[in-house]
Amino acid sequence: MHIKRAKTLKPAQIRHLLRVTEATSRHPERDALILLLGFTCGMRISEIARIEVADVLQPSGLIREEVSLRAAITKGCRQRCVYLSHRLMMRKVDTR
Repeated sequence: MHIKRAKTLKPAQIRHLLRVTEATSRHPERDALILLLGFTCGMRISEIARIEVADVLQPSGLIREEVSLRAAITKGCRQRCVYLSHRLMMRKVDTR
């Protein structure tokens, strides 16, 4: 039995998507970051939509490398961690 897998984007396609987003979006930094959270951290769209600034920023304003997703926003209602250590993503986040 053959298991079907979802098609994934190649790195060049992701770069193209980011370029188009940055060129056409009314909020390019936000929208690029949303895409990168999904591509680099494996976050689901429902998690991205419900994450809060306080989840990502420390009280000092520095960006957390590890973000704890609350059980209330994850699939299966289980708390999990995502890591914001991908180079491209950190560069996008730092331009906030």
